[in-house]
Amino acid sequence: MSNAAQSSLSTAIHEGLAPLSSKRVMASAAAVCDYSRISTEDARAAFMQSLNALQCMPFKYSESGRSPHFDFGEEEGSAGDLIKHIAGIGELPTKWTWGNEQKRKIAERASCALDLIESLDSDLSLAIRHLVGNLSFGKITGFQGGSISSLLGVIWIGLHERHETWEFAEIIVHETIHQCLFLEDMVHGVFQLGEEAMAEPDYLVTTALLRTPRGFDKAFHSAYVAIALARFHRARRDFDKAAQYLRPVLRTYQEMRERQGCLTEHGKYLIRSFGSTLTLELNK
Repeated sequence: MSNAAQSSLSTAIHEGLAPLSSKRVMASAAAVCDYSRISTEDARAAFMQSLNALQCMPFKYSESGRSPHFDFGEEEGSAGDLIKHIAGIGELPTKWTWGNEQKRKIAERASCALDLIESLDSDLSLAIRHLVGNLSFGKITGFQGGSISSLLGVIWIGLHERHETWEFAEIIVHETIHQCLFLEDMVHGVFQLGEEAMAEPDYLVTTALLRTPRGFDKAFHSAYVAIALARFHRARRDFDKAAQYLRPVLRTYQEMRERQGCLTEHGKYLIRSFGSTLTLELNK
């Protein structure tokens, strides 16, 4: 492939996945700081402070260095409360946390997972380290973790120490993509309808991950998550897993194109750009 063709391919992929790029994340984070009127010499610290000032629940973050704070805390305002909010439950299971040795091994896995992501995709790693301030660890049967739009900056991880490093990396990538899209919608506006309206029959779309009809916003997120995970596993040279994530995205994209009435003009632009990137990814 010529240098010009390589440059063209790189640009198209960047444009199609623009909300996931570190440049976009940092620019959007700066807009949040402008809104909150919080400014420091450290842009990441200002963003974390802004999120804690604007959101319903503050979270702990590492003030030195760029890695997320690893939160196993049971005290008020720590992992337990954050996980309850993300999971949408009133009380956690009795044995939701781990013993000290398990915590040590889980923290080691998570740290290695962040290093793995950095070795495979330095730009995504930069986005993670700017956007994610807190990794909250806690176990709930049937769940591997999650995140939520009302608690930007926090990812819940429910994996145990027997999971492999790549599995920790996969959930961090998965939930970071959700976080990027939450931030994109917060700052630039992607959807012009609310969550309930997008769950009406006219806006149901087959998701790329669960492969079942869900609300448009859920399907929109699933398409970005699936293509990001396909790229992650391709970089790991697990081509079978990459293909498993990528194949269903085409149907999701086609159905989204037919149901764009819930999107802003910016949201429609994102769909068009995403389609160009999807074509390139499917032809690899």
